[in-house]
Amino acid sequence: QWNVTVELAEAPAAPLVRLAQHFGAALPADLELKGSLDGRLEFAGSVWPAGAVRLREGRLAVRQAPPIEIAPAELTLAEGAFDLAPTAIRIGKEAAEVAASGRLESFRLEAVLATRGARLEALRSLWSTALETGTWEGRVFYRRETGRAGEWSGAGVLSSARWQPPGLASPIDITETRLRWDPRGLQLEALSGAAGETRFTGSCRLQDGDNTCRLRVKELALGSLDRWWNPSQKGNRWAGWKRALGLESGAGGGWMQTASVQGSIQADRLLVGRWEFRRARSEIAWKAGTLVLSGLRAELGKGSLSGGGKIEWGGAAPRYSVQAAGRGIEVAALVEAGALPDHFQAGSLDARVGLTTTGRTAAELRAALVVQGM
Repeated sequence: QWNVTVELAEAPAAPLVRLAQHFGAALPADLELKGSLDGRLEFAGSVWPAGAVRLREGRLAVRQAPPIEIAPAELTLAEGAFDLAPTAIRIGKEAAEVAASGRLESFRLEAVLATRGARLEALRSLWSTALETGTWEGRVFYRRETGRAGEWSGAGVLSSARWQPPGLASPIDITETRLRWDPRGLQLEALSGAAGETRFTGSCRLQDGDNTCRLRVKELALGSLDRWWNPSQKGNRWAGWKRALGLESGAGGGWMQTASVQGSIQADRLLVGRWEFRRARSEIAWKAGTLVLSGLRAELGKGSLSGGGKIEWGGAAPRYSVQAAGRGIEVAALVEAGALPDHFQAGSLDARVGLTTTGRTAAELRAALVVQGM
């Protein structure tokens, strides 16, 4: 049996990265580790060392990313396994802590990065994100084994974030949410945010194409939502939908073109022109450029409304269809006071109405409108 002992005293740390890559670590080819190593490794009849190595203050660098400053770190090895004790690091101005363990034989790596109030912009060198800005407090996990792609997961609190969906003119702001994700999908709980002036709360689950969101809005004014959708207020609304759906000539696919979402939305107050609906709620389903509203319920004055609808944006012009039933609807709540007879005092009605129309502008919608009812 043979035995070899290696003593390290201020040895350069750079070869350590190449050794890790040799054993299958998914590290960038241009990654550089600067610093020096102290320690003792013993090879007792095996190519796998046993012992401990200490990295004096070092620096990890890769092109087009901020360097990572590493506080003194200690790596222990035994029988082909390794363990990196929790180590403080700094990415620009952001502080974090990293720990890792695994095996060199049949390479396996499990690492965890813990942050407290770190800016997402500073963490882009570690993992990609579709969010433009934000603050992250929590843990990010990375796992990789021989023959398998690396997997990211994590859990924590995301706050003050901004997401710009491709094709939309305005962003969606995320005030705060509890976030959890793994290779199968993403969960957002206790979600609060805003689309322009419209603030919302709720939860979302995005998993293997089964995307479900349940949102609640205290006050939803379609006028303010329109200003968020089309902030310049130029052109018609169809132009905005074309961008979002990726239907413009030469445009890339919009976010809404491939999105598939189901769930529900509830508005304590829904303002549509001069009408104010209370406790409005509906199940929603969005897929392939079609929005379906079902189980729609709302209160108007002392009466109630129910029904459903569909909007299809896949053709040359959007197509709308609505079926609604009203019960105990006050006539005065439907029309301007000046449109009522002089001696009108009060009245209510029950009715069923169905309408369909197609068009890109208000004039086209009016011209194609077909109404049926009783």
